[in-house]
Amino acid sequence: RYVLPAVASYATADADAPRPGGIALDRGSVPHGLVVHEATAPNEEGPTRLWRYTFGPRPGYGPLLRTEPVAVYETKLTRVRGVLAHRSDWYVSRATGAPEERGTLWRQDTKGASPVRCGADETYRCWSGPATSLSYWQATGDVWSQSGRMLFALPLAAVDEALER
Repeated sequence: RYVLPAVASYATADADAPRPGGIALDRGSVPHGLVVHEATAPNEEGPTRLWRYTFGPRPGYGPLLRTEPVAVYETKLTRVRGVLAHRSDWYVSRATGAPEERGTLWRQDTKGASPVRCGADETYRCWSGPATSLSYWQATGDVWSQSGRMLFALPLAAVDEALER
């Protein structure tokens, strides 16, 4: 058995405040922080907001995160299920309309968004449909994700190469 003690929590003060849909540790920025995507209803047509928060100084265990995000972005992508930031790029996984279909993985920056393409037919539905999270492991350069009960990884360089096609 393992115990993970809570050192901080986050709650919205306003009923109309945006709800976090998923988070990822961001070690590509200084200081390190978290990136968050907005939770949206399945039938909502966007846009979806993305936030970057930095960690607070924490002397005497103060707030974990700064109260205001250091960056806020908006993407036209809908049904976002995972978010990851690496340097100035954002990677966003999204579900398709049907649960049995594969999802898509996109890289977004200030110039726009591009889907990963794969296979002989160059389809952009290369990602697991129900994938819910994205994480980057700096030591290996791998992107990790989870789909149902399966955990999988692939090199971020392979993702970027598929975007360059």
